[in-house]
Amino acid sequence: MTYNSCGECDMKRFMTIFKLFALASTLTFSGGLATVPMLHEEIVIKRNEMSSESFYHYVSLGQTMPGVQVVSVACLLGYKINGRWGRYAASLGAIAPVLVIMTALTAAYRLLPQTGIIVYVMSAFRATAGVYILEAVLGMYPHVTNGKKKLKFIVPLVAVMLAFLPISSVLILIVYGVLAVISVWLGKDLL
Repeated sequence: MTYNSCGECDMKRFMTIFKLFALASTLTFSGGLATVPMLHEEIVIKRNEMSSESFYHYVSLGQTMPGVQVVSVACLLGYKINGRWGRYAASLGAIAPVLVIMTALTAAYRLLPQTGIIVYVMSAFRATAGVYILEAVLGMYPHVTNGKKKLKFIVPLVAVMLAFLPISSVLILIVYGVLAVISVWLGKDLL
């Protein structure tokens, strides 16, 4: 079945994109960044839909947009892969499983006692979320630093500061934003 309005976009391709994002959304915990390694593996390595550089560019751009990160990233990647219908498929794939799972889990969570194995299962979910986010950060690091020596030092420094010091990420963003404005104003690369 071909849709003329999106130029050679067929239902099979729509469903393939939907399944890819639904699978990533279903099997990863902790939201947008946690889906990045799985999506990278499928889109860049297995399917060769785009380069790693382009993939991480879209992921970074999706994180700067307002709203739910996984949906923003899905919209951008889906559009890059298959135009408007790819955007719809990726967005629906990212949203539908989460909606169903969270509705069922919320109903079940209220019925279960908050002791014993439930506490351990929730701890395991938090631990796996941290691993997925760490994997995404390590995968994005070479693309974010892009050969700049200062950034190769600043990025790990900021990560350590956020992890071990009682510093707000908002404060770091403000400082970095001020430095970026000063850099542009002076015409020098301070960062």
